[in-house]
Order: sequence, then structure tokens, then C-alpha cells
Amino acid sequence: MKLTDVDKNFAVPIANENGIVYFDPNLPPFDFSGLPNKEKNGNYRRLPTALAEDPKLFWGVKNMQVCSTGGMIRFKTDSDTLAVKSTLSGIYPYPHFSMIGLAGMDVYVGKGKNKKYYANIIPSENEKENVVTIPLKPGLKEITLNLPTYAEVVSISVGVKEGSRLLAPTPFKNEKPICFYGSSITQGGCCSHPGTAYPTIVCRELDAPMVNLGFSGSCQGELIMADYINTLDLTAFVYDYDHNCPTVDFLKETHLACYERVREKNPSLPIVILSKPDYRGDDSEDFARREIIMNTYRIAKERGDKVAFVDGKHIFDGRFKDGCTTDGCHPNDLGFSRMAIKVLKALSELGVK
Repeated sequence: MKLTDVDKNFAVPIANENGIVYFDPNLPPFDFSGLPNKEKNGNYRRLPTALAEDPKLFWGVKNMQVCSTGGMIRFKTDSDTLAVKSTLSGIYPYPHFSMIGLAGMDVYVGKGKNKKYYANIIPSENEKENVVTIPLKPGLKEITLNLPTYAEVVSISVGVKEGSRLLAPTPFKNEKPICFYGSSITQGGCCSHPGTAYPTIVCRELDAPMVNLGFSGSCQGELIMADYINTLDLTAFVYDYDHNCPTVDFLKETHLACYERVREKNPSLPIVILSKPDYRGDDSEDFARREIIMNTYRIAKERGDKVAFVDGKHIFDGRFKDGCTTDGCHPNDLGFSRMAIKVLKALSELGVK
């Protein structure tokens, strides 16, 4: 039986084109996670409008919050065709970042941690509507669509073959999201496609939704952002804050303060603290930065907080360590996989599995 046979308000088609019926993924039976403010804002941005327009918020965060990174659309279908119709904006190519990683989407098939990469949705070279059709294997399967890391989704609809079943996905094992707060690396730079960014790997492995608050060049430990994080009901918080601090002194003034602001409202929340993975040695400024972050961890640990530390100095350790980035800073897929392994281990130690 189709869900629409029970409730005609579910999955109301918005278009039928050449045997493909398109639906609004904001409506049941789709599960659209990762962008908790999209329904209130009427867009696919990551922050509430009032916060994004607050003059106290760093201008870079205002610019980067329009990117739809962390958004996931999930559903089940027996269609042998998947179509995605989308319009994106803010597509700016970077020499060290593929267009698929930056503005593409990707498709995973399967349930829970057993999701497998299936296909990319390559973005249009302009900001006009883009329609991509992907053949699917027969039978009922669960689909996950990861939204772009560095582009804004203006509109999106999902299409399946006319007459196909369209059902709700399997609920997440961890119903509450894991929130990641950090830099361009946290946002997803420079993954080959969205599903290979370390926050996405972590949430796929833990079968959890995500809130990605990575703001390229702009994460500065602002208390106004800590206050927003405190409005979210979370499974865990990954505090990946280092890279975008303009100076060592700025990091010292803000790192512990931002952590304590979140901890004050969330006394039992599992929190993982990271230092940056592109560590350049004990004779560099990175040493001072790492010490500041480790000091936050020591203070938290001494008072009994539920906290773990992932040492960026060792994140890329292993064979081919010098092949973990695209540019000496931003991880490639090898670097992101090593980040994910370390973060997953830390979360497991805090009871998040």
C-alpha cells in the first residue's frame, strides 16, 4: 500500500514531466534534516534570519551561512529512476576544490551505517535550474541525498518514476543531531563530494542527523553563536574551533569562553574538542594554538566534564600522511577519513555510538 493511499496530503506532486513525478522534499514522507531553520526561514540556509542579520555576528558567518552544507534528504522508493531538480546560487570555483565537492550533491543508497555511495549530482556551470536523472536498481531502497557544502540551495524537488512507491525512511538510530562548529574544514573544504566531508562521514557511521556550523574563514568562537548552539537539542557537539582566529591572543580570549558558554547550558552534553589537523611543528605558531586548546580540555576534564580531545598534531598520522590535503591545509578524502576515524573514536569514548 502506498502512503498516499492512506493520507492524500502526503507527497503531493508538484510536477509531472515525461513520466517523472516531482515532489517537495520538505513534506512527508521525506525526512529533511540538517537545516533546522529552513521551514521558519522559507529557505535552505543554516541560521535563523534574526541571527544572520544581527550586527554583532561576524560578517563572514553571515555570508557563509547561506551554504546548505549538512542538509540531508532521505526517503524510500522502488522507482528505477531518481531525478533531482535544483537551483543553486553562490557557485564560485576554487582551484583546489572540485565543483562536485563544492556545489554538487551526492546520492547514497542503504540504511543506517550501511549506506553506500551511489552517484554524484554534478552542478550546472551557471545558476540556472539544473535537472539530473540517475538510474536506480530495481526494488525498494532507501535514498539519502546530501546537499552542497559551498553553495546555497535556492530550490529543490525530487522526482521518481510515475506510479512508484514513495515512503518514509528508517528513523535515525541517534534521533538528535550532532553539531559541528568550525572552519572551512568543518564546512567541507575540500571534499571530493559532500558525503566524504568528515562531519558527514561521522554522522553516517553513527546514523545521526547533523547540524554543520562550519563557516569558511569565519568561525571565531563568538558567544552569539554559542547561544544559538544552546537552542539545539543535540546528541553531541564537536568543537572544531581554531583555524579562523586571527591571532594566538584572540584564540586565547575566546576558546575557553565559547566552550564554557555552551557547557553552562549543556552540563551533560558529550563534547569533542579538536585542534587543527595541519599542524606544522612545535617551532611554529601552531604549538601555541594547540596549547590553548589543550588548556580548555584540561580545565574541562579536571572539573569532570564529559569531554574528549582530538589532537590535530596526530590526526593525519599513518602511511601517506603528506597526501592528506589538497593545499597543505584543507583535507582531501584521505585526510577527512582520518579526521572522521579520530572523532568517531572520541565520541565512542564519551558513549556516543
